[in-house]
Amino acid sequence: MKILIATLTKLQAWEIVPQNSVINVLDSTWALKSKRYQDGKIRKFKAKFCCRGDQQVQGFDYFDTFMPVVSWNTVIILQIISVILGLDTKQVDYTCAFLHLSITEDVYVHMPRGFEDEGKVFTLRVATIYKKLF
Repeated sequence: MKILIATLTKLQAWEIVPQNSVINVLDSTWALKSKRYQDGKIRKFKAKFCCRGDQQVQGFDYFDTFMPVVSWNTVIILQIISVILGLDTKQVDYTCAFLHLSITEDVYVHMPRGFEDEGKVFTLRVATIYKKLF
């Protein structure tokens, strides 16, 4: 969790601002997972900082939603084309790849458990965690 918060802070995913009673501040939560080897031993622990996007009010907190992700149909078609043309394929996993889409709405999020700062909240600068559950 410390590594994730440090990475997101370094990448300027949010700005820390004072909380006031006028803004709608969304709750946040941690999604924790452990990766295991085939023999069952723990390989590593993973943490995701998630924003409760289901608490947003359409027309007030957001006006439109969009997820810049590839469709599985596209992946399958590209795999078929690579087999037909005899091309090599590689898989790439980018750390924090979702940080490249800026947002226009003001989205305020409570700081995650264990990292709170009294009277302060995050205002998101990029569409990280926020573009979730729509």
